[in-house]
Amino acid sequence: MAALPPEAHRPIVVRDVESEELRYFQALEEAFIRLRGAPLLLSPADWQVAQRWRSRGIPLDFAIASLAELFARRRDRGVEDRVSSLRYCARAVESAWKRAEELAGPVRRAPATAFDAKSRLRSLADAVPQGWPRADGLVEQILALEGDAARIEAQLAVLDDRMLAVAGARLTAAEWAELDAWVAARLEPLAERFAPDDVARAAARLRLREMRRRAGLPLLSLFSLDAERLKEEGGE
Repeated sequence: MAALPPEAHRPIVVRDVESEELRYFQALEEAFIRLRGAPLLLSPADWQVAQRWRSRGIPLDFAIASLAELFARRRDRGVEDRVSSLRYCARAVESAWKRAEELAGPVRRAPATAFDAKSRLRSLADAVPQGWPRADGLVEQILALEGDAARIEAQLAVLDDRMLAVAGARLTAAEWAELDAWVAARLEPLAERFAPDDVARAAARLRLREMRRRAGLPLLSLFSLDAERLKEEGGE
């Protein structure tokens, strides 16, 4: 896979009419990788699993909690083999959701209000690096968001795009070349197994995710693990 010149990466945003679905997948991907404890590029087949979960109405928080439970059970049993695919987790997550549906019945159809958006926004604001360009302004924008979860999520997507655009603009030509080489090396095993368009989409996701990681940036989403850190660390 040939490296692209820096200007070819601008704009670096990967948003389209499926942006909500993409963010659902990205949050699942992030949670899965952290639970796995090692980097992994999820395949188009894993994307189809995430699509199925979303089409069935499985909330992101529920899916991530089910993944965490599955990994915890594996640790308790002393299983050492790494889970190499989201597909491995599909039965556990879907079975848990089926049980939840059976127990909750029609009540489950009520609007989801299981999380406190304000506390999650505070966690995201706290996760913005202090030395980030215009960090204070970004923090203020995050904390000022209001509305229902869908509206806040859409506004966070805009802020996340802008933050990543800044990250991309800060990279030198040498850093872009190194990042492209890093991505290409990890995608090489997929080149002969998947269609070029699938590989290109995977490359875009992997490039953005790695750029985010290197810059120490949070994923600006109510459903990212960054949004739950305050709760996990014993905050409000």
